[in-house]
Amino acid sequence: MDKRDFALSFCREFGADPADCVAIGDSRSDLPLFRSVGYSIAFNASSEARATATVAVDSNSMTDAIPWLDSWLGVASDGAASTVDEVDSAHG
Repeated sequence: MDKRDFALSFCREFGADPADCVAIGDSRSDLPLFRSVGYSIAFNASSEARATATVAVDSNSMTDAIPWLDSWLGVASDGAASTVDEVDSAHG
């Protein structure tokens, strides 16, 4: 079973809509998964993954993907960025 099939099976089992899910990946094998979920993050990824993902993050720490997740979820506190554009501006 590939990543996409696993994610879709998981969604069916737990009654989740794939459009409400996020995937993080880095390679060509993640492309079908990226296309099947509502939001995708290419993390230190290949050019193919970057082109397919919603956003790309280059970092030594996975925690640097959190602002993008927060933005997608609409989470903002203490004046933090609340849209993808604001997060993009804040993180260059």
